[in-house]
Amino acid sequence: MRLRIDEALAAYTLKTGERLSRADLARLVLPEASVTTRHIVMKKLADGETKRPDPELITKIARLLKVDINFLFGWRKNDEH
Repeated sequence: MRLRIDEALAAYTLKTGERLSRADLARLVLPEASVTTRHIVMKKLADGETKRPDPELITKIARLLKVDINFLFGWRKNDEH
């Protein structure tokens, strides 16, 4: 299942004016992981290569980016973040 990480990052930038990259987001939600692991996890989430995403990780991402979890899964339109 593909998560709309890039769209959520863009929405976060529009809301706050602060630019956040995938690497920055990974550093915030996976502080204990290595750089390689962070990169792979974020890429797999964004590209839909994760069969069953970790609910705790998804919740952290949604909270940090100030979007609804439904937005990340694509269950809402772009204008409803």
